[in-house]
Amino acid sequence: DATAAADVAIVVVNDAATEGKDRETLRLPGRQDELVEAVAEASETTVVVVQSSGPVELPWAAEVNAILEAWYPGQADGAALASVLYGDVDAAGRLPVTFGREGDYPTADEGSFPGLDDEASYDEGVFVGYRHFDAAEVTPVYPFGHGLSYATFEYQSVRTTKGNSVRVTVENTGDRDGREVVQAYVRPPDSTPVDRPVRELAGFESVHVPAGGTETVEIPLANLAFDRYDDSRGWVTEDGAYTVEIGRSSRDIELEAALSVEESVAAGE
Repeated sequence: DATAAADVAIVVVNDAATEGKDRETLRLPGRQDELVEAVAEASETTVVVVQSSGPVELPWAAEVNAILEAWYPGQADGAALASVLYGDVDAAGRLPVTFGREGDYPTADEGSFPGLDDEASYDEGVFVGYRHFDAAEVTPVYPFGHGLSYATFEYQSVRTTKGNSVRVTVENTGDRDGREVVQAYVRPPDSTPVDRPVRELAGFESVHVPAGGTETVEIPLANLAFDRYDDSRGWVTEDGAYTVEIGRSSRDIELEAALSVEESVAAGE
């Protein structure tokens, strides 16, 4: 009755993780999923605050109105969460991990975790995190870099500059100030002789844009986004035509720019 009478129901859930111990599942412990589903059924508007150590499964995501990932926020979490939930500050964070279904991760098989005969295999190579989801062509629940703001943004243009940087112009099309995290990913040349990720994060910048305003942000691209490791030569910058992708996440790409790079070998190698 109390839930149905409230304007908004806020449910706080959490996982249980600590150093020196692996989580055996991505499901929330106990009957927290049942709690969220029951509240969502009774309440007209339900907001779920997730305090977790990493990705967790959210089987009720489509049944609630909003989800706020708070991680482990510390002793000031009450005041901080209230500021975001009331809209006093923008929800400007973005996911540093990929939220997928438990069976979608490369370590979902028994040989990887918990292992067989006291041995665990690490076969994913460089295809970890969002790189695995891209290579396996698996659609995540929430992709790496995902996050919403109280404002809305439009990506207007991108251009490359000297020194392997890009300049991106972003417009706030909403009715309040907001903060956007502009992300730059690099796709390798089609001619690459080795298996490389579909895209790799090369840089990002967080920019405050007033309502109705426009801001231009410059993002330096990390050298490692263009490099691969050669057993005989060390870190090598592979020459060719790269594609710089500008987006809101690893799966929400808004703009592209071409960038030609010449081969080089890291000093001292």
